[in-house]
Amino acid sequence: MSDDQVRALFCADADAITLMENDDLHAAILMRAAKAVGIPADIAFRKTDGAGDIQRFLRLELPRHTAYFKWGRLLVGPSGAPRSQCQHINGGLFHVIRHKQASKELIKLLGFPVPEGQIFERNAEDAAVEWSRNFGRPVCVKPALGSMGTHVFPELTEEADIRHAFRSPSAQCKQVLVEESAPGSAVRFFFVRPHIVGLRIDLPANVDGDGQSTIAALIDRKNTEKRLRTGHAPTIVDDDLLTHLRRQGLGLDHVPLPGRRIFLRSVSNGYKGGDSFTTWSDVHPSYVDQITAMCNAAHDLVITAVDTKIVDPTTPATATNYRILEINNNPGLVPFHFPWKGESQDVAGAMIRMLLAHAA
Repeated sequence: MSDDQVRALFCADADAITLMENDDLHAAILMRAAKAVGIPADIAFRKTDGAGDIQRFLRLELPRHTAYFKWGRLLVGPSGAPRSQCQHINGGLFHVIRHKQASKELIKLLGFPVPEGQIFERNAEDAAVEWSRNFGRPVCVKPALGSMGTHVFPELTEEADIRHAFRSPSAQCKQVLVEESAPGSAVRFFFVRPHIVGLRIDLPANVDGDGQSTIAALIDRKNTEKRLRTGHAPTIVDDDLLTHLRRQGLGLDHVPLPGRRIFLRSVSNGYKGGDSFTTWSDVHPSYVDQITAMCNAAHDLVITAVDTKIVDPTTPATATNYRILEINNNPGLVPFHFPWKGESQDVAGAMIRMLLAHAA
């Protein structure tokens, strides 16, 4: 959907368009859903420290509660409360979820499968390499605290690659998580207590060959289409992309055969140029049942997106054919409402219905 079509969707709502123009389409979507059922919604402002920049938050005035929302983060407090007096919708569980290893331990405690892994201090690179060698299977290296697919390196087997990957998050974070690189399709489930309300399959950034164009030209062509469609980040040619191509024996000047799909990264993330496909029919309902049970078993977990890897999403779930990678405190709405392919899924409407029930 183009920007002009999105503006038309917002029915010339000046506040929603302002949020969109200030890089928070998530908030604009939630504002539209709130106003559709008569919830007062406006923009609250806060000056950031130092530079004097202004941050914009969506503010919802619910019966007996006030909520603030920005980039997927939802805070709730008493009616009329300022943002500083509100807490995250997931309550005390927020602090567990934000730490990847702690959230994995919670999931494991609840009886659901997670990748085997270990936390290492930033100065423990040799120990991390030794653990990976002893593990004997491909590993994923990521920051213990992180988001948006930043500094995440899956499918590593070579020591040099593991060392390089370890140094990326360790330069930013005190701790690094090294874990099993789970095989299969990346499937994200959007949970609004007590149901899964959205489901999508994510692919890494990719291009499809036509037998005539180089990978560089195919990237440019697809980026042009992405820029014309709302909510889809372009694929940036960087060292990680070039390294991923080299591992496949490819370069930007390679001309793929017609119909051959070339994956440009190993991480399936929209912020890194990945594609989202909303679907229900391509995922066996037993996975929905499993993720619903896990989320409802975690008390205080109200809104989250659950990232999984599933060996074959069309076959029933077992204890060994899928892994829950992590649960997210601040899930984005845009890929569910504006997917690369598939029908729009109204996760924002489900959030509003939950907030109204919460405030009743």
